[in-house]
Amino acid sequence: MTTWRAPPHGQLSRRHLPTRWRISRRRTPNAPRAPNDASSTQFIPQGDRLCPTQLPILTSCRKTPGWRRKGLLEEEKRITRERDAVNALRRRLPMVRVEKDYAFEGPQGALTLRDLFGDARQLFVGHFMFDAEWENGCSSCTHLADEISPAHIRHLADSDTAFAYVSRAPIDKIEAYKAKRGWTFPWVSSFGSDFNYDFGVTFDREKGSVTYNYKTEAELAERNLYGIRSGQSSEHPGFSAFLRIDDDVFHTYSTYGRGGETFGGSHYILDMTGWGRQQDFEVSPEGWPQEPTYG
Repeated sequence: MTTWRAPPHGQLSRRHLPTRWRISRRRTPNAPRAPNDASSTQFIPQGDRLCPTQLPILTSCRKTPGWRRKGLLEEEKRITRERDAVNALRRRLPMVRVEKDYAFEGPQGALTLRDLFGDARQLFVGHFMFDAEWENGCSSCTHLADEISPAHIRHLADSDTAFAYVSRAPIDKIEAYKAKRGWTFPWVSSFGSDFNYDFGVTFDREKGSVTYNYKTEAELAERNLYGIRSGQSSEHPGFSAFLRIDDDVFHTYSTYGRGGETFGGSHYILDMTGWGRQQDFEVSPEGWPQEPTYG
């Protein structure tokens, strides 16, 4: 298969385009028509493939961005509705009782998974990549954690949801790195427990943890996904949601890889929990807590 390479920036013309990408005056399905708009010529990727050379048009016609923006708005609304539907399915996943007594260590000493809830009914755990041998946490996880403000924690608490980061590094390394970054959110160590292995964020054949993002060791090694090489131990990011019924803890959801990139907003975090945002626009099981969306 021949790989097409774009010419240097500023030197692109129609003759440079491969035959599978053509310039067409056909409108995309359901796209609004722009009357008398000579600039409506656009790339139509054949086979639903996006042309990497497509650039925004430059125009002095105020109608042009308006009708194109309306077409994009329809797509944005469609995605919003689909996301709501996916969130509804998520709230109906089987809830698995956590039977193992996981041991954690915080700044004040030993903790259990139940302790991480505090008085909240839900717990959202961030699996922060921090190997026991490292002196600093993962740079990508650090970037994400930098965006967590005290308001995030308060807004989650308002929806009966606690938050904590968990890493395999010893607590003294976690505390040192946390102080270095100026963070105040809860962060505990799972060092010495099976928590990271059981929830699929530490890949280690000796511990029996040989899957990540619901793919087997063979699938990961064959495609070299997430940098995993067969037989090598490695740390990986993720998020897990838990629900407490009295003192019984249930695992309701986990996501890995790009699944956590919406973490910056508390609403998106709540979308990944068993109860969701707890607002009445959501399609939730009967009896789930809900408040008026704009109340």
